[in-house]
Amino acid sequence: MIEPVQVNGRQVGQLDCSARAALEDRVNRLEAFAKAAFSEVERLRQRLDAPDDNSSDGI
Repeated sequence: MIEPVQVNGRQVGQLDCSARAALEDRVNRLEAFAKAAFSEVERLRQRLDAPDDNSSDGI
């Protein structure tokens, strides 16, 4: 079965069901990767913003 593909409310093409499922799976994996990367960036940013434990040694 062929289904229309819409982006921002506009039809931009057509995919069969198996191709659509594969595309949705890839999009979901990419979203999960992006969320994990964002979390890691936030963790590192907080670490950089934290006071340095060695600041009292005069270095």
